[in-house]
Amino acid sequence: MVLKSKEEISKEKKKLFDGITQEISFADEKGRFGRLERRRVVLDLKYFPYRFMKESEKLMGRASTTLMYLVGKRCGKDIYDGYVEMGHDKDGALKLSTAGMWYFGWGLVDIDIETGEAVIYDSFEADSFTINKKRANTPTCHFFRGVISGIWAAYSGQECYGDETMCKAKGDKYCKIVVRATG
Repeated sequence: MVLKSKEEISKEKKKLFDGITQEISFADEKGRFGRLERRRVVLDLKYFPYRFMKESEKLMGRASTTLMYLVGKRCGKDIYDGYVEMGHDKDGALKLSTAGMWYFGWGLVDIDIETGEAVIYDSFEADSFTINKKRANTPTCHFFRGVISGIWAAYSGQECYGDETMCKAKGDKYCKIVVRATG
């Protein structure tokens, strides 16, 4: 194999995609995409999280939903804590946490601080399911309910659990996650 330079590879890839789309690439000439001082990736909802869930179910059974929930919960806490570390108060960090979901295309999220309920319009997780199947029998947003739970736990200072009571993948107009304190 002849080793090509990064520049040669970049030009080759750009030329290929210029031939199929007028859209501007997310990635720079190094093949990287960044926002808010971090490297990011863009994934097709056909593959993530739906395909990830299906493959993990083959290995782990129902435990795969718990895995997605727990990963989401850690992410939610980290997201919230990141805004606090930037100097935002707890209410500002909560608002920025949900604004970040809009910014990165996760969906439109509104959390009611009185009830601990979150409404999510156009959840990427529910949409990933509906892209691959027509309709779900049960809620599908395990990662998202974890994220909301993690944000809520960091915001409230209480351990909690999130339950998805409505899901767009089941045919509901939106997803609804209810967070309850557990400790």
